[in-house]
Amino acid sequence: MNIKLTCTTLALTAATASQVSAGEPIKLENGQLSREFSTIEDTFKSSAIVNKINGETLKLNDVSEFRLRISDDVASKAPDTWLSSNDFKVIDIKKASAENIIVSLQHPGTQLEAELSYTLDSAAHYGRKQLKLTNGGKKPVTVEVIELESFSNKDNYQPYKIHEINVAGKWSPGIGQPLYTKKSAMFFGVEFPASRNTVSSEQLSSAYYWGFALEPKQSLTTHPSVFGVGDDGEFIQEAFFSYIDDIRAQPLRVQIQYNSWFDDGRGVSRESFEEKVTKINEELVNKRKLKPLNAYVIDDGWQDSSQKAASDWNKQFWPVNSKFDPDFASTKKLLADKESQLGLWLSPASIFGAKKMPPILEKAGYERLDMTMSLAGPKYMDELEKRLVDLASQGVTYFKLDGLFGHLKVRNVELKPNRGVPIPNLEGLLTDDITPGSPKLDTPEFDELKMYYVSAGTARFIETTKAMREVNPELFIAITNSAYLSPWWLQYIDVIWLINSGDSAGGSDRLPQLRYRDGIYYEIWEKENTQFPMCSIFNHDPKKTDTGESREEFRDYLLMHMSRGSVFIELYLKTMKLSDADWDVLADSLQWAHNNAQYFSGVRMHGGDPFGDIDPTLSAMARSRQMRQETEITGRVYGYSAWNKDGGYFSVLNPSSKDQTYTVTLDRKLGLRPDVKGDYKVTIVTDQSASTLPATVKYGDELKIDLKSREFLLLEFAK
Repeated sequence: MNIKLTCTTLALTAATASQVSAGEPIKLENGQLSREFSTIEDTFKSSAIVNKINGETLKLNDVSEFRLRISDDVASKAPDTWLSSNDFKVIDIKKASAENIIVSLQHPGTQLEAELSYTLDSAAHYGRKQLKLTNGGKKPVTVEVIELESFSNKDNYQPYKIHEINVAGKWSPGIGQPLYTKKSAMFFGVEFPASRNTVSSEQLSSAYYWGFALEPKQSLTTHPSVFGVGDDGEFIQEAFFSYIDDIRAQPLRVQIQYNSWFDDGRGVSRESFEEKVTKINEELVNKRKLKPLNAYVIDDGWQDSSQKAASDWNKQFWPVNSKFDPDFASTKKLLADKESQLGLWLSPASIFGAKKMPPILEKAGYERLDMTMSLAGPKYMDELEKRLVDLASQGVTYFKLDGLFGHLKVRNVELKPNRGVPIPNLEGLLTDDITPGSPKLDTPEFDELKMYYVSAGTARFIETTKAMREVNPELFIAITNSAYLSPWWLQYIDVIWLINSGDSAGGSDRLPQLRYRDGIYYEIWEKENTQFPMCSIFNHDPKKTDTGESREEFRDYLLMHMSRGSVFIELYLKTMKLSDADWDVLADSLQWAHNNAQYFSGVRMHGGDPFGDIDPTLSAMARSRQMRQETEITGRVYGYSAWNKDGGYFSVLNPSSKDQTYTVTLDRKLGLRPDVKGDYKVTIVTDQSASTLPATVKYGDELKIDLKSREFLLLEFAK
C-alpha cells in the first residue's frame, strides 16, 4: 500500500541546486527561524533550531532525523527492529535555496532508501520536514511506526498528557496534539490528526502508526512534520494556532444555521422542514433584518434505513426516504429563494440512524466491526465516499458527520486482518469473548491495536473529505461523536464536537445548562490543557424549546454562549413556540455574533471552575449530575475573552449563590496584544450600571468587578 500526501516543495533543478560538501555547515533559514545541520562520518542530523523572533537557540541532543520501527509483518512473532537516520549513509545533499534542502540516504542492511525534504517559506514562522521511503531491497519491509522528530532538551514539554484510547467510557485518546518548548518558544508535531507526539524524559518524539508492507521498489511519502517558533514560550499556543489558521481547509468563517432535530426529530418531513424554514426566515431575516442563515439542516430522519430499504442500500448508501424528493429538489429551491443552502446529517460508521444496516451490509461483503462499520474498510469506505461526494455534487453544502469511531460511550476497533488495518500479533490475548466493542480491550496491551485502527480510519476518512472538497471546496464539515480534538483535523474539516459531553444539561433554568457546558470547556482547556482552537468547537448550543423565560435570562444565556467564540452556531429550536420577544432576543444575539466574529479566533477561557467545590476528580459529566443536588451553588466566577488589534470583548458570569468580586488584569493572558498602545472605549452590552467600570481602559489595567449572585456581564472594547 502506498500512501502519499503532498507537501509544497521548491523544484530542484541543475541550475538552482548546489551540492553540499561533507562537513560543511548547512542552514535552512528565513527571517523568523533557522534550522542548522551537521554532516559527520556519513550521517546527517540537526544540531540546533534558532528562534530569530526571541533570539533563543534550542540545542538538539540525542538526535535522529527520523526513526523507523520495521518488521517482516505486524503480526510476526519475531522482534521488531528500530532504525535511526544515523544508521543510514548519506548519499547526497542538495540545497535548492536557503529555504529548501533535500538529503538522500540509504540503509546498508535493508537497502531502504530515504529522501528527507526540508521546506521553509520565506515569510513563515514554521517549516516542514517530510520523508520519502523507497524499498530498494528484494523483499517486503513492514514499516510499523514512523518517527519524524526525535531529540532531547530540557526545554521540551508535552502540554496534553492524557492517553485514554478507550473502547468503553471516556474517549480522550491523546493523539494529534502538539509539543512545545518553554524558553525557546517552539512547537512541533506531525501534520496528521492521529499522530502520537510525546515528550518522555526530555526526549521529544513526533510519530505516527502506519503498519503496512513496503514492497520492493515501492515508495511511501510520509505525512509532514512541522517545527515552528513564537515570540514567548508562555504564549507559544498563539503561534501554533496562527499556523493552524494558515493550514485550515477554509479560512475561519462564521456558520449560522438551523437544525431540525429539536423540532421534529426523526419525524421530519419535507413539509414540516419547509414550514420551519419559512418561519425562521420570516422572523429573523424579513422582520428583523438579520443576514440569511448559511444553511438549514435536516438531521436524522431524511434517510431510509428501514428493513425494506436493505436492497436500496446495496445499490447506494443512505438513500432518501419517501418524505423528501429523491434529490431534495423542492427543498433546495425554497432555500435558494431564502438565499440559503441545504445541510444534512449523516453517520459515517452507520452507528446512528442506520443501526439495522451493519449486519445487512456485512452479508454483502462490507467491513462491519460490531455495531459500527469500519472507517478503514476498503469496500465500505469506497461506497460511503461515493455517496458523500454525490450529495455534495447535488448541492448539499454542510455535512454533520456524526459517529466516526463509535459514539459517546462506546467505540469499535478492527480485529480481523486484511481489511485495511494492520493487526499486530496478539496471540493469547484475543480470546473468543472479545468483540470489536469489548471493554476488555481497554488495557495497555491492546493500545497498538487501537492505534492502528484509529490511524488507518483517520487516514481513509481524510481521503473522503478531500474528495468531497474537490466537488465544492467551500463545504462546511462538522465531525461529532467519537471524533477527537486534534487541531490537524482542521486541514480537512471545519469544526469538531466537544467530546465526552451530552447534548444538554437538565435543570429548572439556564444557569445549570451554562455551568454544565462551561464545565466541559473548563475540563478540556483548563484542566486537561487541550491544544485545540476553541473557536472551532461544535457544542450543541444554543437551544430554545419553550417560551416564558424572561428576556434577560434568554439574552444572557445566548450571549454567554456566543462569547465562547465558536464560529459554528447551530440553532436548536421549537420554532413554532417562540414568541415575538424570543425572536427579538435571538436576532439581537445572532447580530452580536456577526459583529464580533472578527475576535473569535483568539477566544480563551478565564476565571475559575464553573462547578466550584464539586469533587474535581470526577469527570465533568459526573460533576454535572452532582450539580443538580447542590443546596448552595459554589461555582467560581468565569467567562471568555477574545481580542485582535482593534479591540475585543470580555464576558463574565457569577454562577454562585453568593455575591463575588472578580479582579482581572487586561493583559496578554486575556488575549490583548501588548504591542497595541492607547485606550480602548468600554461598552457594556448587558444592563448593568456603568458606575463601577471605567469609560476607557488600556493594556495592563486592572478591572475590579462586583457581581451579584447569578449575574452575567458582557463588555466590548474598541479603539
